[in-house]
Amino acid sequence: MSGAPRLGALLDELGWRPEHLARRLNDFAAMHGRPERVHVKTPYKWLGGDIPRSPWPALMAPLLAQELHRPVTSADLGWPPQAVQAVPACAGLVLPWTAAGGLQATQIVTEAVPMQRRMFLTLFGTAMTSPAHEWLIAAEVGDSSRGAGAQLPVGVPDHLDAITHNLRRLDDHLGGGAPLNLVRQHLATVVDLLKHRRYTDAIGRRIHTTVAELLRLAGWLSFDESMHPHAQRSGSLPCTRRTPPVTAP
Repeated sequence: MSGAPRLGALLDELGWRPEHLARRLNDFAAMHGRPERVHVKTPYKWLGGDIPRSPWPALMAPLLAQELHRPVTSADLGWPPQAVQAVPACAGLVLPWTAAGGLQATQIVTEAVPMQRRMFLTLFGTAMTSPAHEWLIAAEVGDSSRGAGAQLPVGVPDHLDAITHNLRRLDDHLGGGAPLNLVRQHLATVVDLLKHRRYTDAIGRRIHTTVAELLRLAGWLSFDESMHPHAQRSGSLPCTRRTPPVTAP
């Protein structure tokens, strides 16, 4: 069955006309922080056999799945696999609330290439609050030290915190997403130190706390730019048991 009959069958099941699909898609895109909009007559072209341009195939599947209460994929619509996949903002981040889990989650969030292949959808309801609940019931973090690699110089944590403080001040002066790339670059540097340097438990906890503050700042900056799913990804990561999580800016 080609894409047109499959889409038409699903619309018939929902009792939707093409114009209604367009409006629901626009609402769905706006709800998840996407700027694109589709004309109300465009779905008629899809029913005629045209394949939607990005991001509509990636948004169509989760919208229809939400309404039909069952999984829906591009293949179910008769369309070829999409290069960009729509996934929840918490995708890949269901990890232990430990120092290792926090470091792994931070690396996932800061990797640019996988992010380019995914469209993250904003979390709502219990999906948004579950990270905070997991933090509340998590066990205390054990030893956060690292015994391998070159010793981290004593004064480095102070310098890292000073840079973080200046980035917060830069946000105060500029606002919006202007400092976001700087925050991400600094975050990547701090994570690299956690991965490759040797430090004590006290220093490890302090640097993990710095990571948590940078993630919170990145979350707020993303929120200011209406990048709500990315704000949630930054704001709901496990870093250390010492630092409360931020479920959503």
